[in-house]
Amino acid sequence: MPNLNKRKAISPKIRFIVITTFLLVLLCFGVYFYKMENKTITLHYAAWNLGDAQNPLMERKMIEEYEKNNPNIKIIIEESFVENYDLAMTEAAKAQTIPDVFMYSGNATVESNDWCLDLTNIVKKDDEWNKIQSVLTDATYMKGKVVAIPSAIYLYGYYCNEEVVLGSGLKLLDQPIELETFIAYCKQTTNLSEGRIGLGDASSIPEWYPASVNPRLGWFSWDGGKLNLNSEEFMEGIDLAKLFMTKKYTFGMLNEQEKASMQAEGDWQAWSEGKVAFKFDGTWSMSNYAEISEKISFVGMPGGRTCIVPDFLFLSKNTSHPEEAYEFAKYMSAYSEKGFQTRIQLAKENDFEVTSLPMIEDTDITEDYFSFIHMKGIEEAYRNFMEHPKDAYVEATKVLPGYPMARWNYMTNFKVMDKEHATIGEVITACTRGELDYREVADEINYLANSSILMYPQQLNN
Repeated sequence: MPNLNKRKAISPKIRFIVITTFLLVLLCFGVYFYKMENKTITLHYAAWNLGDAQNPLMERKMIEEYEKNNPNIKIIIEESFVENYDLAMTEAAKAQTIPDVFMYSGNATVESNDWCLDLTNIVKKDDEWNKIQSVLTDATYMKGKVVAIPSAIYLYGYYCNEEVVLGSGLKLLDQPIELETFIAYCKQTTNLSEGRIGLGDASSIPEWYPASVNPRLGWFSWDGGKLNLNSEEFMEGIDLAKLFMTKKYTFGMLNEQEKASMQAEGDWQAWSEGKVAFKFDGTWSMSNYAEISEKISFVGMPGGRTCIVPDFLFLSKNTSHPEEAYEFAKYMSAYSEKGFQTRIQLAKENDFEVTSLPMIEDTDITEDYFSFIHMKGIEEAYRNFMEHPKDAYVEATKVLPGYPMARWNYMTNFKVMDKEHATIGEVITACTRGELDYREVADEINYLANSSILMYPQQLNN
């Protein structure tokens, strides 16, 4: 009887085939996972600050460095956006081909059009995000979710021509500047017979004045829930702008003969030639002012509060790589330690400009940054912000839904000059020029402006 418990030996040939097959399977899995881990991820990027591809400056160099340090990431710049940003964005939205990472000038427009990814869960896991000042992260929220990434920050305020101030027998201003001192200096630096004038233009005063006298108000009297254009603070701002304009403390209100006597056709020419004491602008322009004269300094906002003007990046709702897109967007932003260090290094190596201030509370980085910022007053204004972040507020254009209509374009029933239905912006300008009494129209303007804010979604559809 045969022994049924005796196993038949596996032949060497079969053993070889089994082992070889097993090793081949392992090899295939290994190659597959290697390729998955090292697969090139392509991200499409659109921004308005990329400049010329033939002469790559800071932003394009930043992208080159990112690709060097992340060989599995390929960044494709959407050059059509560089040529005509608004048109390219409109066409991409229609075709549902919005780039993975993109800039835009209005957070509410991006969110309302459903173009962007909800970043709330992504940023919760990012320690660097949690170090950003809350005045900036608060500006990234729409409808309870994070929709934007603060990529750059600039400060609004006044530039001062120190030679005009000293030539008027006045001392140089120290930050923060008192509102009353600023007003007095604008008056005392005006002497048309000697070719000097206090302000280039006064149109921005109603926008910043309410926040300078009331800590509960922000840009254009916004209090977090509504505009307060019939408040005493806003009406005082109108009155101050009216005083400066009608008393000719601003270049823009001079007649042709007076402009000719100053040998300047416009306020920028007058400023460039050292005939204007104060000019309102953002820190993104500091290099332009530094080129004019070493005697120009930045003195910030009257009243001492900080007005921030951010740029934002967004992730496309349809991106296939949200984590990778976020890491790239963060690297391009001023709150990334790695990204900002790269910017500083590129600036030193290539004599580039770093226009955005850092969002990072890091002594080494800020000292390194300000070591090559030669505009007097920028560092003092920045330190004031970092030391008093709760006093800061954000300029409204990019973050307040419906602001352009509420500030400029909403039609009214008021007549200005030959226009039967002037816009809000035209009415406010007429009031600052003394052509209308703002107190007589304040309640109606306040109602219309706030109605414009509430109607924002309908504005997008019209």
